[in-house]
Amino acid sequence: MTRKLPATSARIAEIAAGTINVRSSLDACMASASGNKGLSGKKRNTPEDLLEHATHLELENRWLEARLKTSEEEGRKNRLKISDLRRELRECKEALEKERDQVATYRQDNRELIVPHEQVRLRWRQAIDEKRALRASLQSKE
Repeated sequence: MTRKLPATSARIAEIAAGTINVRSSLDACMASASGNKGLSGKKRNTPEDLLEHATHLELENRWLEARLKTSEEEGRKNRLKISDLRRELRECKEALEKERDQVATYRQDNRELIVPHEQVRLRWRQAIDEKRALRASLQSKE
């Protein structure tokens, strides 16, 4: 009696899509094909078992080829994304350099309008000291 093998194109497509867990059934088949004893305690090394094992190996091979193809496609897409991100980063750096050049030009053109931070702080302290001195002089007059 021969068994009908499950190696149909629909099953191969399911395996390639990853909807079937091939590994667990393959492990069971490999154990049976290698001459290990099955649940019944008898050696299962019949030609049908070996043919089923070969079929499962073929299915696993097709599944691995499909995974490799998808991995290669994903890698290609990721390389494109990386090159796009690098191009975008380069454009941002160029825009930043242009902005820095414009700021430097603005500072050169309007140097007298731009007061450094320390000078502002010094003027602010001087104004506070003058206000305190004025208050002290007004209080001393009263």
